[in-house]
Amino acid sequence: GRKIRATAWAVACKLVIFPTLAVAAGFMMGFDGADLLIIYVLFGVPTSTVSFIFAMTMDGDGELASSIIMTTTLFSVFSTTLFIFGLKTLGIL
Repeated sequence: GRKIRATAWAVACKLVIFPTLAVAAGFMMGFDGADLLIIYVLFGVPTSTVSFIFAMTMDGDGELASSIIMTTTLFSVFSTTLFIFGLKTLGIL
């Protein structure tokens, strides 16, 4: 229950919300094309595996961290494809 909701929220933030806000901010600041793609990559990549090590070292929830890593890695294939497709469809790339 709780871990599934926390994982889903982390995936939504990491792969959709944060990159969308970052790219929108970059667009409003005048960035375009490859610059916006770089902004997307910086904000939309899957969660780093080092977060599991941090969670375990600091007596955190390693199971939740590993779930977030696995799920963001799995769904990033789709989110990256859709995001690039969206930018191309809008004529930004």
